[in-house]
Amino acid sequence: MVTLAIGPHYQTLETGDRETVERQLGRRLRGTVAVASRCPYGVVEVIATSPLLDGDVPFPTLFWLTCPLLQRAVSGLESGDFRDELRRRAVETPGFAAAMRQAELDYIAERDRWAIEMGASEKVQIYFVGREGVGGTVSGGMKCLHAHLAHFLAGGDNPVGAEVQEALTGRQESECAGDCGPFLREDRRR
Repeated sequence: MVTLAIGPHYQTLETGDRETVERQLGRRLRGTVAVASRCPYGVVEVIATSPLLDGDVPFPTLFWLTCPLLQRAVSGLESGDFRDELRRRAVETPGFAAAMRQAELDYIAERDRWAIEMGASEKVQIYFVGREGVGGTVSGGMKCLHAHLAHFLAGGDNPVGAEVQEALTGRQESECAGDCGPFLREDRRR
């Protein structure tokens, strides 16, 4: 595993963070991982993951939303018409579309920073051709609002993520006391 310097907005996983995140996700962590954001209770809510996992396996999602309450809430937004409203806004509002494109460029720059540090710039460039959107989607993609919110919570100036956050304002404080357990799927509670 390559050890990377943690970016200015990231923190090293503290004692217990790895176990918490693996429980939140229901799987073991792979690649180089750092804390990108914590919830109001200090629990990891977003991780940053290197663009290449061990064995040079591409991993397009630099920022991963781990908070199970937010995961569930964002899935609710995705199942409604929220994403369609954002797509319409991107078409009808040039400023929103431009801010979205800038967020994508910032996301790519962060992926490239990690790739350079890993000595894998060329590989990453090849792996992610055509995946110039947030979360490794095509440019302008809003397939995964989770990825946009994770990017925003990790410090990215992401207008889609900001809109998702606005729609979820207060959810963590009103529905959670800092214990992810009640929000985990049954198979993740072990």
